[in-house]
Amino acid sequence: MGEFVYIVFYLGALQGILLSVFLFSLKVNRISNRLLGLLTLFWALVLIQFAIQSQGSTTEFPHLYRTFSSLLLSLFPLQYLFVKYLLYDLKKFRRKDLLHFAPSIIFVLIAYDFYFLSGPEKIEWIQNKTHFHQVADIIINEVIAAQGILYSILILIRLSKYKKEIENYDSNVNEVILFALYRSTILIFAAWIIGAVAVNLELLNISVNVNLFIIVYLIIVLVIYITSYVVIKTPEVFKLDAIKMQVAFLKTGEDKQIATVININSNIEEEELNKRLITYMENEKPYLDPNINLLQLADKIDAKRNQLSFVINNKHEMNFNEFVNSYRVEEVKKLMLDPANDSLKIISLAYDAGFNSKASFNRIFKNITGMTPSQFYSVDKVG
Repeated sequence: MGEFVYIVFYLGALQGILLSVFLFSLKVNRISNRLLGLLTLFWALVLIQFAIQSQGSTTEFPHLYRTFSSLLLSLFPLQYLFVKYLLYDLKKFRRKDLLHFAPSIIFVLIAYDFYFLSGPEKIEWIQNKTHFHQVADIIINEVIAAQGILYSILILIRLSKYKKEIENYDSNVNEVILFALYRSTILIFAAWIIGAVAVNLELLNISVNVNLFIIVYLIIVLVIYITSYVVIKTPEVFKLDAIKMQVAFLKTGEDKQIATVININSNIEEEELNKRLITYMENEKPYLDPNINLLQLADKIDAKRNQLSFVINNKHEMNFNEFVNSYRVEEVKKLMLDPANDSLKIISLAYDAGFNSKASFNRIFKNITGMTPSQFYSVDKVG
C-alpha cells in the first residue's frame, strides 16, 4: 500500500509538470495561464519532495530540503493571484502583487546560509539545527497553515462576488470554470485544514493511526487531475471574455464592482422600456444567441445598460441571467411540444434555445419548472 501511494504521488507530479508546460504554451490570457502553470509546477515539486522525504531519502537529496517550505508558502498566493487575473480584465501583472510572496522570501532569508552549503554540510545542518531555526520552522509551519485557510476564504469570496455580478450581465455564465474553481479551492482548503491539524499534532507529539499528510498530498494529486480534465475538456475554460469583464467591472487601478444604478433616466419611463424589452424578446428572440449579454441587448432596444438592468431587476425580480434563461426554458418547452422534434434529443433542443451547457440547462429547467427536462417531456407525452 505504501509503495502504491508513492507511485500515485510521482504520477500526479508528472501530470502537474505536463499541465504546467501546456499552460505556459497557451497564447491567450497569458498572465492567469502562466500563474496556473507555475502553481501546477509547484504542486508537482511539492509532491516529489514529500514522497522523497516520506521514503526517508532526505539525506540522499539534501539540496531539496529547504525548498519544501518555501514552495508551500508560494502555493496559495499563486492560486489566489491566478483567480484574480482570470476573473478580472488585467492586462499586466501588478508589482504590488509580489507582496503576496513576502513570507516565502522571508523564509529563504532566514536560512540563506543553508543554500550555500555543500551536500554533506547540509546533512549536518539538518541533523544539528540550532534552536533559532527549530523555532523558525515551527513558526513557518503555522504560517503555512494559516495562509492556506486565509487565501482559500479570499478566493471563495472573490468567486462568489464575481458570480453574483456576472449574472446581472451575462446570459450564459461559464459554470464549468466556476464549478472547477470552487471545487478545487474547497478541496485544497480541506486539505490544508487536515494539514494544519497534522502539523499541530506532530508539534504536540500526539500520534494518530492515520498519516494525515498523505491525505493532504493525495488531495493535491486529485486537484491536479481535475484541473487537467477541465482544461482538456473545455479548452477555453481559462479564457474569459474581456468585453464581458469590462461590462461587469470598472477598469480602475483596483478591482471595483460596478455600482448598481437605482434611478431610471427621467426621459425613459420604466413601463415603456419594459414594454419595449418584452416585445423585442418575444418577436426577435435574442435569447437564442448563447452569447447574448446585457450590453448587446441594451443596444438592440436603444437603452442604456444600467437602465435595462434596473428594469429587469425591478419589474421582473430577476437578474439578467435568470431573465434570459426563463425565455430559453419556455422555448425548449415549445420545441418539446412540436411533433417534428420527436426524433431529436432534449439537449439538442436546449442548444437550439440558447443554452450552451447540459449541466446548466438541467439545473435551470428544474429550478423554473420543478421537474427535470426528462420528467417534463414524459408528462407532456402522456398528456
